[in-house]
Amino acid sequence: MAKFTKSSIISILNDDTMIDTNFGRMTKGDFASMRAVCRLYASQCADEKQVESTRHDNNIGFAHGHAKIGSSLGAFMDDGQKDGTMRRITRGIVNKWVFNGKDANGKNRYTKFATKFVGRDRVEVCHYLATFYAQQLADFANGDKRGAVATVAASN
Repeated sequence: MAKFTKSSIISILNDDTMIDTNFGRMTKGDFASMRAVCRLYASQCADEKQVESTRHDNNIGFAHGHAKIGSSLGAFMDDGQKDGTMRRITRGIVNKWVFNGKDANGKNRYTKFATKFVGRDRVEVCHYLATFYAQQLADFANGDKRGAVATVAASN
């Protein structure tokens, strides 16, 4: 198996080669970035996925400042299954508010995203997150399971 490094992951994320995917034609970098966010989301602990926040200082998944946006994107792309398998892609602009389901009284819950991400393209945010966590992604690709996290297929 090939040995991935942070720089090799970043070069994949920046690859503008057009490829055919299950979701249509897109750049290899866009596809890899979205898959990376799904993989990082899969590595979050179950309680962290539930509240879209970081609760454990374990260097796995998203850090505190990225947990809300990363979990929201990951949950959307894995269609709410919370397993990190990319079932759909994300497009569009990050809105100020995100719907978080119903509270105990049946009322809709909304929370704010960090201003840093509001108004930015969602794929651009995936690129940002994937680049920020490139070392962790390289570790996953090299077989570092970090507990129960599944290995990322090196061929993808």
